Amino acid sequence: MDSSSTFIYLPHELLVHKILVLCDPLDVARVAVSCKRLYRIVYGDLDGDRSLWRALYLAQPLDDLRLCVNRIGIPKSRLRRNSLTTEGEGDDGIDWEEELKRVIRARSIVVNPHLCKGEEELQHILSTLLDLVEFVPPAYDLYQTGTAMGGSDEEEIDESVELAKNLVWVPVISREFLDLVERGLPTGITRGQYHIPPKSYWQNQTIQLHSQLHTLYGLTRKDLTKQARRESRAYIYDMRRYREENEYGPLIEGGRYVNWVHLEKIHHVISMHVDSVFEGMIEYMIYPLSMPFTQTEEGEGEGLPEGADWAGIEGDWAVFFCFYDHRQLMAYNQSADIVNRLDTSIFEQEGMTEEFRKLEARFHVTGLTNDVEHPGRPIISFEGVVNQPSNSTMHGRVRLTSDNHLKWTFVSDSSETGIGAVWSSVGVQVGGIGSSFGVLGSWTTVFHDDEDPVGKH
Repeated sequence: MDSSSTFIYLPHELLVHKILVLCDPLDVARVAVSCKRLYRIVYGDLDGDRSLWRALYLAQPLDDLRLCVNRIGIPKSRLRRNSLTTEGEGDDGIDWEEELKRVIRARSIVVNPHLCKGEEELQHILSTLLDLVEFVPPAYDLYQTGTAMGGSDEEEIDESVELAKNLVWVPVISREFLDLVERGLPTGITRGQYHIPPKSYWQNQTIQLHSQLHTLYGLTRKDLTKQARRESRAYIYDMRRYREENEYGPLIEGGRYVNWVHLEKIHHVISMHVDSVFEGMIEYMIYPLSMPFTQTEEGEGEGLPEGADWAGIEGDWAVFFCFYDHRQLMAYNQSADIVNRLDTSIFEQEGMTEEFRKLEARFHVTGLTNDVEHPGRPIISFEGVVNQPSNSTMHGRVRLTSDNHLKWTFVSDSSETGIGAVWSSVGVQVGGIGSSFGVLGSWTTVFHDDEDPVGKH
């Protein structure tokens, strides 16, 4: 047989565009090490053609990165590497090879966590999954068409985005992963040695990343257990966790960053009040506090100047909140033992009932203040009126934290007392701007006395 008729001697265009693009990226990597020519085609950037990596990425059940924006609406293609808010240069601005390698490694680890090389790699995997959840096409890109420059030719791209593909793919592949890695993965060779250590041994960065992904994901199997619910309630009703330095809410470092551990607990307890949650949940539950609802929905309030409501505040909101009777709350917080541990069994006692209420309110933007840390994203002042039967009013501000999440702070009066602002709240928008997932946070009084009530919303 003539050697020129074998696979490796096929024309470059045929190899790339008719054969390799149909393969799984792991198989392409295996082919690349079979000979020098194939290695150059795959990794050597032959003739400056990067279309293979773009085509391989777009063949995955993921969103086109050229359509994706971050949680505050900046396109991924215009962001410099490792920056969420700095807009960069370049036609494409996307390293398709690097992006695909990160995704495929994450897929491999999530499917088989025992491949993980330790906690440091676990951090990388969690970060990759979080990037996939954050960078999605905004929901307003419905039924549009366009072109994008890629390689040497213009390429038609489909911008008819409804539900982001990433927000389907990530929860599907990570269904058991969050609970599994939390328990730790022993090597099975030597006692006490782990591929991934149990969560109690993790660094704080790993814990925060895991809690963030868990909050975005929704409910896991573990969340449905009575023990998990008791642990979450014990955390969020511990009044020692609400201090001036965290603005009495789910924040850290003077309110500049989100405390995802705290937010995960709030999310868990609020979620378990949803009527459709059952102990027998088998697969993945899609409900308003789960990953498909984190998609950015850009749009501004009617009649507002362009850019005034960049955070999507204007409009009607449903406000859900939880609390315990103040006597029960104080009984829990006064139950500390000799090592200062509170008695969490209180939450299992008869008559210990958590109240869950709903109000409806309408918010209006009232002003803007420049935010020097986030040019182009001013601090938004707003006011709101709660519908009947409450008739109370709210006043607050929305601004970006140092890690680029939307922080809501507001006070509200009591229609019953008529003495002005009584309640204060701080919360964090989960997902992108205007996502229907909404805001999770905590509330207490404006006085912040030692025995003030606390709750979550």
